[in-house]
Amino acid sequence: MKSNFHFSKSDNEYIHEIRPELLVHINRISHSVASLTFTDEYNHKVPIPTEIRIYTFDYTKTQSKVIVKPSINNDYALCWTDNYTVEWNAEIVLNIKNKRSWKITSNELV
Repeated sequence: MKSNFHFSKSDNEYIHEIRPELLVHINRISHSVASLTFTDEYNHKVPIPTEIRIYTFDYTKTQSKVIVKPSINNDYALCWTDNYTVEWNAEIVLNIKNKRSWKITSNELV
């Protein structure tokens, strides 16, 4: 499934179900930053699951993954200039592509 996430829209939010009890939320913070957080099925924020990896690629070695570290608030700050990949147990669940508005492609887990 493909969606667009526009930084120009206030209160923009993208939600994707990784598992029935785990949702990923991407929320616009400003014109250039968004936050990525996780909630349960009741919309309560949960700690980042140990099965999750978020990475981008090194600009000089484009095949080299760079793991994105979470903030102390238990979320990830995402900048519009980068591309991101979200993995659950080494399976890609989201690809976030930079286009000033992000093109997000989600994959269903089997």
